[in-house]
Amino acid sequence: GSAGLLKTDSAQLTGELALVWPVPSFADPEQTFRAISFSVQKHIDTDDPPQGSNFKNVPLLGIAMSQTESVLVKLLPESSPVTLTLSSSGTGAANFDDGSAQGSATITIPANVRQQVVSVKGLIASDKADDLALSAKLPDQTMIGTPQKFSVVTVTLRMNTTGNVSPDNTTRADYIRFSGVGSDTLGPVVIPFSAGSLSGCRTAVELIGDVTPKDFKGSIILKRTLLEASDWSATAFIQSFPQKPDTSFPDDRDDTPSSQGHVFDLDLPGLSNASLFFGLTRRFRQNFSEYAVLDLEQNSVPVSGAFSWYSRTSCLVGRNGPQFLHDVPGDNQAGPGCTKLSFDLVSADHAGTVCQ
Repeated sequence: GSAGLLKTDSAQLTGELALVWPVPSFADPEQTFRAISFSVQKHIDTDDPPQGSNFKNVPLLGIAMSQTESVLVKLLPESSPVTLTLSSSGTGAANFDDGSAQGSATITIPANVRQQVVSVKGLIASDKADDLALSAKLPDQTMIGTPQKFSVVTVTLRMNTTGNVSPDNTTRADYIRFSGVGSDTLGPVVIPFSAGSLSGCRTAVELIGDVTPKDFKGSIILKRTLLEASDWSATAFIQSFPQKPDTSFPDDRDDTPSSQGHVFDLDLPGLSNASLFFGLTRRFRQNFSEYAVLDLEQNSVPVSGAFSWYSRTSCLVGRNGPQFLHDVPGDNQAGPGCTKLSFDLVSADHAGTVCQ
């Protein structure tokens, strides 16, 4: 006879690992065939805020620094317990979150358990991608397959409000072609009537995430929340807008770190559909918060700190198209921090609560 092997695909990022032990011997007919395998995946709660009911499993490529994330370990039934170990070949450090203050580098999964979710906390950022490994061993120290490599990741956010879209931002060409701006210019931009619904007065901004480690190749998504906003017609208050998700569409983001370790988000807050407001002055004041997550847009575990920024515009729509109105000092710009929502940017009238 011949022995069947557990087949694996080495190209699978999920890390389906297998070990055949021991190989049946024709010299020993009493020797039995035993196989064990395990796979490791990130286990992401896709509800925001997390509800513990809807999950998506993705390849384990990174764990956010200073955060605890869930990892799903699947095991072929085995009559012995399996010990999982986290180790590092670089600066990156992570522990299993076992409820203690310091955590543990090892955790044991009891015998005959098919799958278990374990919590892994990122402690120190990796200097190089894949400098951490999650390995599995039997009680006799037999290694099961090949350790699953990953990184501890952190992202620092900043923004460009002048100049041009970064050359390593892969959405640059689409921005030039489809935004209505007609170039890669950032800052206050006027989009003409000929651009249809895109026309108006906008503040073109580029949010940048500086990724550590720079060679990390997993997806990093910059998510945005509109914290509050106001809409004015000249000096008359029209309406306010409550907090809501405002993450850019995928075509306006670059979620894969560039060779320089950057991810991007382009946004153009301000007036659109300018032809609908002919003869009017419309003012928009907006406060935003941006943060980065790993793997999926639906992930709510931050891999960066929150980055606050604002946009404020006043747009007069005339016969020749929209144009910025510069009757309020400090208007028609975007930047880090926050803005009052009042029409004059100073008074307490409908000024909002974010920027006191």
